[in-house]
Amino acid sequence: MNLLEVNYPKDTRAVVRTMIVEQAAKTSRPARIRQRISRTDADNLSRMQGHQSATRRRTSRRVILLATAASVLAGALTAAGMLNTIGNTASTAAQAADLLNQAAESSISVSDQPVGRGQYLKVDTAYVGAMHTDGGLTWNTRSGSHLYVPYDRQGEWILDHDPVTPIEYLGSTTKDMVDDYYSSRGLPAVEPAHQIRGLGGLFFTGGNTMSFGHLSPEEETSIPRDPAALIEWIRAYIKGTDSSVWAFIADQLSSGLVPAEWRAVLYKAAALVPGATATSAQTTLDGRAGTAVGRTTDGIRTDIIFDPATGLFIGQRAVNESTGAVTGWSAVRTSVVGSAP
Repeated sequence: MNLLEVNYPKDTRAVVRTMIVEQAAKTSRPARIRQRISRTDADNLSRMQGHQSATRRRTSRRVILLATAASVLAGALTAAGMLNTIGNTASTAAQAADLLNQAAESSISVSDQPVGRGQYLKVDTAYVGAMHTDGGLTWNTRSGSHLYVPYDRQGEWILDHDPVTPIEYLGSTTKDMVDDYYSSRGLPAVEPAHQIRGLGGLFFTGGNTMSFGHLSPEEETSIPRDPAALIEWIRAYIKGTDSSVWAFIADQLSSGLVPAEWRAVLYKAAALVPGATATSAQTTLDGRAGTAVGRTTDGIRTDIIFDPATGLFIGQRAVNESTGAVTGWSAVRTSVVGSAP
């Protein structure tokens, strides 16, 4: 079963969740979260209307790996903060590499907050985007998730998912149309909050996944730390192009789980991906300021946004290059807490 080929919401979120739960019951290998993307949304980013971009594929992977495939979000909502494009393509490409390398150095110099025995690493993710149907209905949604990773990574991980709430109806779409669409399928227009638990991050996925935030001892030693070598490793691992390499790196950073040493390596690798440009010297995403570096595929630019002073990853967004509109975004915050739900 290839859940990446499921279309939303034609195959409804409830159906997808059922499929994932059934698949999880059949697998015995603990899964490692890769996010975003994939969940992703997105969950994190972006299922652009009629657009089959690398961002969409990354978002789908993250959704599956964080067990919230029922909540894939995509883009037609302008996020807070206007684009602040700097310079020409050549200069912004050089600046992009400088900014990413600066983020790498900052990641090394600023230590991660340690997780003590009995504590949890908490990853809060907010995401905004749009759902659309084959019939042309399109509406914006907002949701979020809260992941609790225990001190013992083989212990029970907990994922609380917020309701997926419509926040705007686009074009000729109305609230009544969307309500009728879901009612005809026996589903609520607002997906309720839900919780998922799994030992060692077993969040309804098969075995062929990996995460730079949850590497096995074998992966720690076999994955190259040299940026150029890592680019080639990623390319071989995903059997992809420069676009998919960029998406993979953004996907990994979006998990909120990647430790400082691997964040630094991923930033340095991203600096070597052809086509990356500095897009915003100062931008605001979900109330936090950062620097955006992006790469464009099929007219959609995928930005990764980070704090250059600390190297902390803030989030990512998809931007329609022809209009300058942000078409979807996700924002990540990490903290250490003393308890979990």
